[in-house]
Amino acid sequence: MMEQELELKKIFWDYNINYEEIHNIIKSNDIRKKKWILAKLLGNLKNPFEIFHVFPKDEFIKVLPLLEEKVFYHYFQKRRLKIFKNIYLKENNIIPEAEWKTYTNYKI
Repeated sequence: MMEQELELKKIFWDYNINYEEIHNIIKSNDIRKKKWILAKLLGNLKNPFEIFHVFPKDEFIKVLPLLEEKVFYHYFQKRRLKIFKNIYLKENNIIPEAEWKTYTNYKI
């Protein structure tokens, strides 16, 4: 079993779905299921950039704008979604901990 398959098995532990079925969904025209797969991967992969080992970049860019923050429960998942939208969709989502800080009360 490949490392990617093991990772997917951990992510989809609560569903009876295998590696081949995930790829078939990604290749299909079912946008709802593609959004579900992308949300699970984006929210749960240890290294989120490994998403491209499973999800082709062109499909990823088609489905990414359809994902909403409300599908994620944890702050880190919402932040990850914003980062990916900033990178791949050229959006300008604010990520507070990544903003430049300005200090007005400092002395040189």
